[in-house]
Amino acid sequence: IVVTGIATSLSLAVAPWVALFLPQAQMSNVYVDGHVWPPHAWQWWSVPAVSLVGVLLLFVVLHLVRGIGSLHGQVAKNLLVRGRDHKL
Repeated sequence: IVVTGIATSLSLAVAPWVALFLPQAQMSNVYVDGHVWPPHAWQWWSVPAVSLVGVLLLFVVLHLVRGIGSLHGQVAKNLLVRGRDHKL
């Protein structure tokens, strides 16, 4: 979840700007429901829109990662820390 989420959100945030300002960069086509969007065919409004989606997704993924880390900490605490009623 962490690696895929961060990689996807960063690529959505950065790739449209690279395709817009560096046309000589080797950018691949984007396929959505069988429709091909080559990088040079993007509309002017789609670059900031896709970039904004990437930035928002990055914040969502980072909060999700924080929540997963908190849950892992709670599980570890409950499994490893002895309670008061636990006697040897």
